[in-house]
Amino acid sequence: MEPKIQPQTQARFWLFHRSDLVLLKLNPGQSIEHHEGGETDEGFEWTSRLWSHMGDHILIEWSVRGSDCDGRYSRGGTSVMALSELRAGHEYNDNGTLRRFPVYRSDREWQRDHSAEAINY
Repeated sequence: MEPKIQPQTQARFWLFHRSDLVLLKLNPGQSIEHHEGGETDEGFEWTSRLWSHMGDHILIEWSVRGSDCDGRYSRGGTSVMALSELRAGHEYNDNGTLRRFPVYRSDREWQRDHSAEAINY
């Protein structure tokens, strides 16, 4: 007996963007990219995120680049959300409506402190 193949479905999950609640929808094979940033009180910071529907999970790739009083820095990584866990995370009460968030699993993370690297620290 052959196993049943589950049809790929649209992934729908909640996230916060600039303190607002947003429902993100991704079809199988689809990716959505977002960039934001600008000046801060100590320099600047830019953030990039890419959400990709990989069939049975969502892959999130992110990076942050900026500069502050200590110099330039960058960090980033990847996280994974299984489609089966899109509503398995924490709950948020949105004016009487309960929203459930996905469970994120960090896959890898990296960071660079450009000033520390310049002095071989």
